[in-house]
Amino acid sequence: MNWQHMKTILWLRWRVRLNQLNRAGTVNTVLTIGLYVIGLVASVSMFFLALLVGIFALPKALPEHILIMWDIIVVGFLFFWMIGLVTELQRSDVLSFEKLLHLPISLSGAFVFNYVSSLLSFSLILFLPAMVGLSIALVVVKGPSMLVVFPLVAGFILMVTGVTYQLRGWLATLMVNKRRRRTIIAFITAGFIVLCQAPNLINMMFGRFQHDRSDIQMQERAAEELRLRAALDAGEIDLKQYQEQLDVWDKASKAKQGKSERRTVDRAKQLATTASIVLPPGWLAYGAMAAARHHIWPGLLGVLGTVLIGAGSLWRSYRTTLRFYRGEFQTGKRRRRTEASKKAAAKIKTSGKKAGTANWLEKDLPWFSEHSTVVALANFRSLIRAPEGKMILLSPIILFAVFGSMLFTGRGLSPPEEFRPLLGLGAITMGMFSLIQLYQNQFGFDRDGFRVYVLCPASRRDILLGKNLSLAPFALSIGTLAVLALQFIHPMRVTHLVATLIQLGSACLIVCMLGNLMSIVAPSAVAAGSLKSARPKTLTALLQVLFALLLPIALIPTLVPLGIELLLHFLGWARGFPAYMVLSAALLGIVAFVYLRVIAWQGRLLQRRQQKILDTVTTKNE
Repeated sequence: MNWQHMKTILWLRWRVRLNQLNRAGTVNTVLTIGLYVIGLVASVSMFFLALLVGIFALPKALPEHILIMWDIIVVGFLFFWMIGLVTELQRSDVLSFEKLLHLPISLSGAFVFNYVSSLLSFSLILFLPAMVGLSIALVVVKGPSMLVVFPLVAGFILMVTGVTYQLRGWLATLMVNKRRRRTIIAFITAGFIVLCQAPNLINMMFGRFQHDRSDIQMQERAAEELRLRAALDAGEIDLKQYQEQLDVWDKASKAKQGKSERRTVDRAKQLATTASIVLPPGWLAYGAMAAARHHIWPGLLGVLGTVLIGAGSLWRSYRTTLRFYRGEFQTGKRRRRTEASKKAAAKIKTSGKKAGTANWLEKDLPWFSEHSTVVALANFRSLIRAPEGKMILLSPIILFAVFGSMLFTGRGLSPPEEFRPLLGLGAITMGMFSLIQLYQNQFGFDRDGFRVYVLCPASRRDILLGKNLSLAPFALSIGTLAVLALQFIHPMRVTHLVATLIQLGSACLIVCMLGNLMSIVAPSAVAAGSLKSARPKTLTALLQVLFALLLPIALIPTLVPLGIELLLHFLGWARGFPAYMVLSAALLGIVAFVYLRVIAWQGRLLQRRQQKILDTVTTKNE
């Protein structure tokens, strides 16, 4: 790729970006430019902040402190980098190899251009200036031996970006198979969430151990104090001796505790050093510690290792990319046999399940119109089959598994029985929050299928009602399981349990009303096979964040019945009367009445804005 090619490609990318901003509107353009400015200011600020902190805080730092500091920075960078990786698992190249294969352009140059373009991420913008500033500060305060930190940082960035670039390219080859793509997305997302929660669970278990040890120490001191009090009452010692022996016991206990804490710190340092030697991401921290001791060879070996890993990953990624776009993964007889077997299996599957599929869509839901029933069943079937739907439905399971284990671990700290329904309402709110992407963007997952709603003669109220009905099984089942699990951990009274389950219906209707409005006013196109917006707009993103912030506030009415019951019990009125259950049923009736009125107005609003929604969710990327 020569300089003329590079200028042409850069000009093309610039024009595409300008066209996207112009289509997004003035408000989105201003907000996007503002975010770019904020990112630039944050990058410069992180550089100078790290430089000043390093100059003033590191002159007296020990080599072990430098090791731990770099380990913390590396872990933080990897955490944010992995978030970006999970957000966009499959690599999206700035320059499509499929199109470049028809042009007289060097594919290796295009590959390098795509790799460099992938470096523009929030993680690097935030962490790389801080790493550079901290490296300069280490050279200033620790001497020229710390110059080895600069190639260590460069090698670390090359290694991490090269390995993840290879991983994303490999996933792109695997995700050609749609069924395998769904499995990969689901398992990687679940694994990342569990991995992120692992430190919290470990800290929770360690905190429980610390709490138990503190209880043992308090019990031992109480026993010693009782023994000395008995000796004082028996006249064996006087008050002065009592105080002196108690002080001696306290000093011995503090010395023992301090010795135990020092052993814990020493073990943590040894563990951090060993992990930094064994794990490649830790070579940066270990090389910096060795350089602080004026030993540069470990740092140079770390540079060599990270560069070899990064370069090897990029080479493998380049070869894999070429093979993928040349169609070399399945060729010859095997490919023909695979295609023939797939076609035969598809025919058998279609003929065998045609009647079942028809019966599924022809089912009737009592009390609902035919149009609402068809929309509900079709959307429900689409959600349970689409990979993005499975990803969203997997998140509440992981969420409740993590927080449920936390509640189960702290089972001994049970709240008062009167306030346990608050935990149930919190679980309901969490369940609704886990499905927020489905509620706030109900038409984004339809994509081109939204044309059916525009062209069909069905009432727009029935379409919204069908959309809400398709989400109800997920919300109600998740909320019910969460409340029942909470009932097992912290049992509630039967009336409180029934009332909390009734509140689940009220919460579902409230979220449906807000989600309908958000889906109509601020729709967003979703890329196929992922949860990432196909054409992100800053204003839409801000509205979605605002919706997430307002969701708990909108569910405040569900607290009113429990608050009235607590007030009545506090005043001594209506004791034994299930006020919470009765008022929850009344609230459900009120919310249902409001919902039926609001959804009629929202149907008319959808009728007016359906063309704009269609343009948003179906327009293809440039």
